[in-house]
Amino acid sequence: MRSTGAPQNALSLTDVELSPAFQDLLSRALKQISEQARVEVQSQIAARAGEAADRAAALARAAARRELAEELNQALRRLRECREIAEVWEALAASTAPLCDRAAVYSVSGGTLRGESVRGLDPRSSERLRESVFLIEEAGAFAGVVETLEPLVALASASEVGAVNLDLFGHPADDRVYLFPVLSRHSVAGVLYVASESREVEIAALELLSLAAAAALDSLLPSEAAAPVKSEPGLVSIRVEAPPAGVRAPDWETLSPSEQEPHLRAQRLARVLAAEIRLNRPDAVRSGRARRDLYSVLRQEIDDARETYRRECMGGCASMIDYLHLELVRSLTNGDARLLGSSYPGPLRPVG
Repeated sequence: MRSTGAPQNALSLTDVELSPAFQDLLSRALKQISEQARVEVQSQIAARAGEAADRAAALARAAARRELAEELNQALRRLRECREIAEVWEALAASTAPLCDRAAVYSVSGGTLRGESVRGLDPRSSERLRESVFLIEEAGAFAGVVETLEPLVALASASEVGAVNLDLFGHPADDRVYLFPVLSRHSVAGVLYVASESREVEIAALELLSLAAAAALDSLLPSEAAAPVKSEPGLVSIRVEAPPAGVRAPDWETLSPSEQEPHLRAQRLARVLAAEIRLNRPDAVRSGRARRDLYSVLRQEIDDARETYRRECMGGCASMIDYLHLELVRSLTNGDARLLGSSYPGPLRPVG
């Protein structure tokens, strides 16, 4: 019978005596293969861990958005259920809890601001704020909100936010504050004042709350209050007490609504442009004031702002004046135009 076993002369690898060089080569090859396999496994593990982390982060963000949406819905319901104006102010301040560190609400009456509600301050400071009353003209940021009907970001200084807020909120140097108008029947009925040091301010959500508070106020006011409010001190008016030299300030009462609109737009833009300079270059602003030559220190920023204002506002309106100049003087020099320096080119003139 023919044998099916292995041939007598067949050799296995173990029967072969390997040379030291070959053994070393084989060892290094096996080690390299093992290392490559380890790296590949680690890479796959890391990729899967990264995917898991991304999924977890996405789920966390979605959960946070749902939580914020639910809190906003509750706040809106609370505002809709208010039956008195005082309740609106309290609900508005309380509803800011998930959106910022601290907040206060001021009501606007004529040319004055009155503290109505506060959140995030100690009890004594909260009581003092509720008892505070001061003129709008004493706080430039509040005046800007009342005039433009737009939200505003400002540096926390006595001239911008008033000595009361500067004291009670204990703002650190160059702290930013956010102000949101509460509009009711064509005027500003209140201002939401927000500060936050430990977390980002949820601007869009706060603006939504301000709009909801405005709707709540409108529902509580008698129907005869629905008529448009004419310009009064502290309401919508053009502050041109110190117009540029040689430029005649427009008579607001004689301007038609279509003529008033470009002036209001120009004021809003001027405040934004000046605020950007203050917020982006606070050290340069202080240095320029000390040197009494702000323009030389901030030449590029001021020239860029002037060019934007010239392009957007100085053409097509014969009564237009340089509100940017007024705002630079008010907010950068604290009313002393000489601090702009001798090289400052002066107010812009209308085109044509």
